[in-house]
Amino acid sequence: MQTFALIKRSNIYVKTNGIEIKIPDAIKTSGPNKFQPLLFLPWFKDKEKFCAATTTIDYLHQTKNLQGAKEYLFISFKKPHQKVTTQTLSRWTKEILAKSGINTQEFTAHSTRHASTSAAFKNNINIETIRRTAGWAKVSMTFAKFYNKPIIKKDSFTMGVIT
Repeated sequence: MQTFALIKRSNIYVKTNGIEIKIPDAIKTSGPNKFQPLLFLPWFKDKEKFCAATTTIDYLHQTKNLQGAKEYLFISFKKPHQKVTTQTLSRWTKEILAKSGINTQEFTAHSTRHASTSAAFKNNINIETIRRTAGWAKVSMTFAKFYNKPIIKKDSFTMGVIT
């Protein structure tokens, strides 16, 4: 959530194949020989309802004239629309997880980092790409130790018994 809270509008670049978001500020994982996060949101033109890049562009347009929206991407609902904290982003994420049917007693906003990196690895994304995206150094064992978790499927037991 710290990384998302630091996204500045000036570091969002619209490209032909998607949106690139740079995070040059120091974050928890910053340091010598460590990658700064570089987020990339590809266009999903055939599924615009699910396209994070399209949603980001729409959000930028909807909030561009708000008083506090001059620097940071994520701003509060209430005037003067200032930058939100990591706690607010965590709360918003947890609310979305709950509305999506995720058990928020078991999974937190930070679980999204575990789930996304584990899903990427399961879908044969190169470990170096995962490290760079997460901001981990080449020699980092963080993913292997803490993040490469099995993905829980609600129907896995049932499907295992039936098939």
